[in-house]
Amino acid sequence: MADWYESAVDRQLREAQERGEFDNLPGAGKPLRGAGSEWSRPLAWCKRRPALIRVG
Repeated sequence: MADWYESAVDRQLREAQERGEFDNLPGAGKPLRGAGSEWSRPLAWCKRRPALIRVG
């Protein structure tokens, strides 16, 4: 994506941030719930579904 391109969603997020709409949200500065869980790690689901990753 070129540096000059800004999607409509990116523009809305940037404008909201500039207005301060994300300031003082509850939980600011705290880890996301479940961020350390098994499911947050990339490909952790593969361990529970070994048949999906078999090759050959």
